[in-house]
Amino acid sequence: MKDKFKDFTNSFGLIASVVEGFVTSQLLDKDQFDKNLKKFAELIKEKVSPYNVSVQVKTLSNFKGELPKYETDLASGLDVRAQLEEEVIITPGERVLIPTGLSFAIPKGYEIQVRPRSGWALKKGISVPNTPGTIDADYRGELKVILINHGEEPVIIEDSDRVAQIVLCPVVQLAWDRVSELDETERGSGGFGSTGKQ
Repeated sequence: MKDKFKDFTNSFGLIASVVEGFVTSQLLDKDQFDKNLKKFAELIKEKVSPYNVSVQVKTLSNFKGELPKYETDLASGLDVRAQLEEEVIITPGERVLIPTGLSFAIPKGYEIQVRPRSGWALKKGISVPNTPGTIDADYRGELKVILINHGEEPVIIEDSDRVAQIVLCPVVQLAWDRVSELDETERGSGGFGSTGKQ
């Protein structure tokens, strides 16, 4: 929250300086004015937007390379990479645990979900068996990804391979309301295909 307030302060300080310069001199260069205004808009978008949630990340001793990043402007997930001393071979039906060298402090009210990468799932049958895996906000250990080979051939996992994607998601905790009876619905207790195939 302190960082958010600081961003607000810095942002409005910038626009204040723009307005002050315009009022006092009345001769502020138009290009410079537009540049400052654009910079202010970018600060608001990047730092104050509710769509950007700050998550603390710690890189561990086995981590190499750059932090995960969004590959496109509207991407939901970030790819995480294997941090391996030697390659890992996953045989058909086998499960392995892949370290990523990352640990997080996730804000209260959020979780990070771990999901399979669609390309690997389609081409090689590699998936995350507990998908979506959950990283709770109070977990401080290393993110390790469980992978399973649903394919028919062994798959080699090498150091720095992108093994999964992570997505930050909001969490709502329930509060139990214990009752003796539940309200009736048309469906009732029907399940396991009770609504038909088509």
